Amino acid sequence: MSVPRHCNRLVLIAALALPLAAPAATRYTVTTVGVAGSSARDINLSGHVLGAYTDSSGTMRGFLNTGAMPLDLGSFGGDTIPNALNDGGMVVGTSTNRAGQERAFSYGNGSMRDLGTLGGTYSSGYGVNHRGDIVGSASTANPAEQDLERAFLMSGGVMRNIGTLPNGDMSRALDVNNTGQVTGLSSVSSDSGPEHPYHAFLYSGEVMTDLGTLGGLYSTGYAINDRGAVVGDAGSKEEFPSGHAIPHAFLYVNGVMSDLGTLGGKEAGSMAFDINNLGQIVGEGSSDSVQRAFLS
Repeated sequence: MSVPRHCNRLVLIAALALPLAAPAATRYTVTTVGVAGSSARDINLSGHVLGAYTDSSGTMRGFLNTGAMPLDLGSFGGDTIPNALNDGGMVVGTSTNRAGQERAFSYGNGSMRDLGTLGGTYSSGYGVNHRGDIVGSASTANPAEQDLERAFLMSGGVMRNIGTLPNGDMSRALDVNNTGQVTGLSSVSSDSGPEHPYHAFLYSGEVMTDLGTLGGLYSTGYAINDRGAVVGDAGSKEEFPSGHAIPHAFLYVNGVMSDLGTLGGKEAGSMAFDINNLGQIVGEGSSDSVQRAFLS
């Protein structure tokens, strides 16, 4: 089953906000951190920037800029897609090997490490917390599941299958907070028909909880803060002319999924991609065919 993967595309990153003597006046500088055609994916508290670009051969490359110049992360033979960076400088992502298999990797101290799988042939890395716990998805050794992902949590160098929601046959872990709680998505049915619903989940204390939707068939948890608040997008009761549910950004906290609304207008949708420990949320919304970033 194909499930959309979010990829945050930024070409430049604003850095170093400088307060002025005049009240309410703030000056910003914009610094180029990658080569032409590059995109920034993440930044840590040290100001190190993680990004990607496509080289002259058409291969995607990952880089880490610690202040001097972009450092190439390397590859296993094909495309390298960096997805997350922690404050210790550890990078996680996905790189294609010479056999054409996608493999989750971690990068640190100048070298890239293949994280392996859950017994199958492929894996992907999506998130890492500040103590080095990594989340993603991987195939298992079960032949009946060879084309299906299972969410994993890697802690202490051991990759562990954290399962699916009841009746589900696939799952994907997208983020992990500093207490080891995980969010992502899981199917809630093994039906191979055209409707194969998946729901956002919260994994905590070895229990995976279904976060539900906003009236539609689908939801995805993209980020979780250290207080266990989850943000993402969920199918609403509103529909496009095609009949598909319009996604709305959500906040899930204390067992309740709240609709964050939209920017208004015709066929308006929204998605929330990150939340910090202050509860501030960022994402994007569309209205009348115009897409805009938002801060909530």
